[in-house]
Amino acid sequence: MNSVITGLPALLGVIGGILILVGATWAWPIAVGCLILAFVARSVGKRVIGQFPILAFWAINMWILTAIVIMAFATAGILWLTIHAPELFGATSDSTKQALSGALVGAVTAYLALLWTKDISAGEGIFWPSTLFRTSLRAEFVSNPRRPEHDTMAYEAIFQDRVRAGGPSGWGFKARLARAKIIGVYLNPGA
Repeated sequence: MNSVITGLPALLGVIGGILILVGATWAWPIAVGCLILAFVARSVGKRVIGQFPILAFWAINMWILTAIVIMAFATAGILWLTIHAPELFGATSDSTKQALSGALVGAVTAYLALLWTKDISAGEGIFWPSTLFRTSLRAEFVSNPRRPEHDTMAYEAIFQDRVRAGGPSGWGFKARLARAKIIGVYLNPGA
């Protein structure tokens, strides 16, 4: 099940890229709107993570929209190159067209994979909410006067990849939510 969810942004991005390439007039405004929403939610999440970690968790999860939109733009660009590469280089024979298209598209695909699409497909890197949530938590609490003591679940939820027995392990969706709840109880013990 985890693989299905992790691969979903890449799949949605490829579908979005195809829609952008074929000229779906509504695809561009949706892509731009998703980017704006992602950046606003990211900003809100980072701003409130030290006070309202559960709200920050939900806001930061919207950051996944950047991965989807970047994958859509990369897909549209690669497909456009596949179609137009031969005419860009003035190729006339079919075999030359295929060779040029294959070489250029292969190089661009490899370059984009090195930059970010491999991370998106693998569910990691700067466009993934788990990375943003983890780095935002640590940045907020590294010198925060409300930083928890070392031998506590709250400290582990912020700074460790594994929280003591019964606590979350890793930074997946459920683990991030569990971490946000632990930190929320620490920040507001009476709530």
